[in-house]
Amino acid sequence: MAKLEIRFNSEEINNLNTSIVVENRKFLGTGSGMRKFKEQFTEEERKRFPDFYKRFHNWYLIHGVPKTGHVMSKADWVLCQKYVTFFATNGDTNAPIRPVTITKDCTLKTSVTIKEYIVENYRNCGKLVVPVGSKVSNHTACGNDDDYRFWTDFAERRVYNDGQSLFSGYKDTCIGHDLTHYGLNIPAEYCEPYEGEECLLKEYEESQEYLRRNDHKNSDENCGGDNE
Repeated sequence: MAKLEIRFNSEEINNLNTSIVVENRKFLGTGSGMRKFKEQFTEEERKRFPDFYKRFHNWYLIHGVPKTGHVMSKADWVLCQKYVTFFATNGDTNAPIRPVTITKDCTLKTSVTIKEYIVENYRNCGKLVVPVGSKVSNHTACGNDDDYRFWTDFAERRVYNDGQSLFSGYKDTCIGHDLTHYGLNIPAEYCEPYEGEECLLKEYEESQEYLRRNDHKNSDENCGGDNE
């Protein structure tokens, strides 16, 4: 199944106001602050706070928020908001929880091939075989796009035409170059679906079954017509 990661841009990170946590960190050193912290956060959330605090401190006082933003899960994003709300309100449980804000879908997704995919003449360099279990990703030169499934672990696989090494000769080196700079987009039906795509795959399989039934029906009708 696909792995999900969300890249929150620098504007979203700045709007989160994690600097509040750094500025009001001393509240956690009080008896009231520690008691409320234990009441409002699970043991796992309390254990993770030091790592989050180091990140917040780095963003606020040392290097600033990276221009490229930061990658984290949606659950961690919500936890960041929970920390900010706690320190902004001194643990006031009546304070509203800040909403999750995602300005655009920057989700990176990965999957694997579920059957062998063969390209008879990849970019005029010869036959190319993508084995079962090869890794694919929706990452493109223009961002992440779920319409694409580019082969990503070709250098590790080193599979090319009857088991020869992918980089064993001049043509194979060209293939390695083209896979790196042009990529190989593998059709969806050869891969496990990205998360949320199970229904799309089911529709595809149903449509293929419908076409097979119709082809068989048409073939029987044609045969019957010839017999007449």
